[in-house]
Amino acid sequence: MKKLTIGRQDPHPHCTIIYFINIGIPACLTRYFESTNLVCLQLPVPTDSSTTMSTYRYIEQDGIPIDSRLHTIVRGEDEAAMVESIGLSMVKLPDVLLRLRPDVLIVHGDRFDALSLATSAALMNIRIVHVEGGEVSGTIDDMIRHSITKLSHYHICCTERAHSRLLAMCEDNDRILLAGCTSYDKLLTTNTQDCRAVLDKWIGPESEPRDYILALQHPVTTNIRHSIKMFGLMLDALLEFKKRVIILFPNIDAGSKEMTRLIRLKGIENHPLCRTAKHIPFEEFTILTANAGLMIGNSSAGVREAGAFGTPVINLGSRQTGRETGENVLHCREADTMQKIYHSLKIQYQRQFPRESQRDIDHILETQSALAVDLGGTHLRVAVVSSEGNVLHIVSHPSPTSNEERIELILKLLVEQSKKAVELNCRVLGVGVSTGGRVNPTEGVVMHSTDSLKGIL
Repeated sequence: MKKLTIGRQDPHPHCTIIYFINIGIPACLTRYFESTNLVCLQLPVPTDSSTTMSTYRYIEQDGIPIDSRLHTIVRGEDEAAMVESIGLSMVKLPDVLLRLRPDVLIVHGDRFDALSLATSAALMNIRIVHVEGGEVSGTIDDMIRHSITKLSHYHICCTERAHSRLLAMCEDNDRILLAGCTSYDKLLTTNTQDCRAVLDKWIGPESEPRDYILALQHPVTTNIRHSIKMFGLMLDALLEFKKRVIILFPNIDAGSKEMTRLIRLKGIENHPLCRTAKHIPFEEFTILTANAGLMIGNSSAGVREAGAFGTPVINLGSRQTGRETGENVLHCREADTMQKIYHSLKIQYQRQFPRESQRDIDHILETQSALAVDLGGTHLRVAVVSSEGNVLHIVSHPSPTSNEERIELILKLLVEQSKKAVELNCRVLGVGVSTGGRVNPTEGVVMHSTDSLKGIL
């Protein structure tokens, strides 16, 4: 498996800082940093204090100490508030980074507050690892994400297209790791079948799996007025559809307060079929996503995490344009009327799509390999060979005299090595057979025609 090697800037042990947006990411990263002093730097303070405390508790449950909590969000309803928030972050960050003196800083995603952290670290000569770079989504997030990419030294990307984009941006291939979606480790190990308590808490005691809709719509900062209009049309369509729905409040981007006003103007919070939430803990959100009859909105959770469970999704507008999606996603880009959104609801609600399995995801992280069979000489040899030509494991057995016994032994050794490949986290793509094995008359030794097996018994 390809690994990123990150050298230390000096011999003194310091710490690794994680900054993240997706709360599922720290849990799957902590196991790779067992010997490292891992701390968390939490920058943004969400709009609600209960949301903030819930987020902090979830981080601490994963065993990550929170070193600093910086209040950096400037209240406001326009683009200027985001700019001021970035400036406030960059005023406060240098003192924290000087105190912690990190070896490496891990930045996730494409949020404007992540840009302030990456900029500060780059100017202070701190190595940066960017998670989920190289993606496109059709909004200002693209500019922020690509800016963070150019500020970063190492990259962990989710898809082959993202990997290709990073190469097109002249990033060093040796510093890019194609690892898949980092939150999938957490998603696929969550028990989503035991959902009764979560449904009672967030939907109501009368709810059942797949009989409710999960709605999550954020502002599009490049066209705030249109995104607010689309949010109102989505609410109208959901009310007309007459199914149970839980609506999450939008993020803190410009335009979010106007969206929140629409929720209250339309009486959503008092509607008998509707529930609202400002924040849902990651594990409970995962269970709700897995058991929903539909997810609607423009959140990346719809085009990425929902695919793990085969949950049908309606993606509204341009916010995720260009993102790779599964067959479970229906795009309604011209969501400019309530009727279009309502029609999409009728098409997608409770549709069946296959769930992902851990095996489907794991192959992204596996070493590409093949089984090499050497029939020459006095021994049969079968090896697991990586795509780089390295012999990872080999077995050898004296060659039988009859062809039938030889074929039987070859099959036996192939089965053994296939099982060994799984243990070594290798994905076997094929089998290669060599019939060489001539004897060197000068030295009296077997000459292996398979170069990768030469000198190994």
